[in-house]
Amino acid sequence: MLSWYVYSHLVIASANFWQYYVEYNGECVNKWKEVSLIVSSRHILPDILPQKTPGATIFTGDQSNATFLEEVIAKSGGKFDIIIDDGGHYMNQQMISLETLYKSILPGGIYFCEDLGTSYDGWYEGGEGKVTMMGMIKDLLDDLNYNTPGRPAPKYTFAKDIRSVECGEQICSFHKKRELQ
Repeated sequence: MLSWYVYSHLVIASANFWQYYVEYNGECVNKWKEVSLIVSSRHILPDILPQKTPGATIFTGDQSNATFLEEVIAKSGGKFDIIIDDGGHYMNQQMISLETLYKSILPGGIYFCEDLGTSYDGWYEGGEGKVTMMGMIKDLLDDLNYNTPGRPAPKYTFAKDIRSVECGEQICSFHKKRELQ
């Protein structure tokens, strides 16, 4: 689903493109041959990724660790046109990744997050009354309307840089403003 969504909305040519995480068997890498950087979970066997992505820089660590993600930004130089989070399904993994990595998206760039149905699955710490990625997305939509009279202050400081949020089944994209405040 993701490959259709991305290619139907974007022209990926000479973009600084970051496939953020891969599935456990590394198959996502086969979908994206122009990958410049991959951050993989510790569950992927170390010999899989280099074989499938010989030109990529690979970082291995914990997606829910903001310090690790900050190190990846620093070591890679950040400044990405596109980030696709096709990684962990736990709420803290998805939420910390978006909040930490969005600042490394260039103006006009896009951050994608997949597998959003896990917000409704108790196995992944989702479910009714829980703090979830879908709840964060709803808060971010509220934050986009912070100038509306009577609206409380935004919950997320990076929301001021979001131009729009587009969602489909299991996926949302966060489009960064071309001119930042």
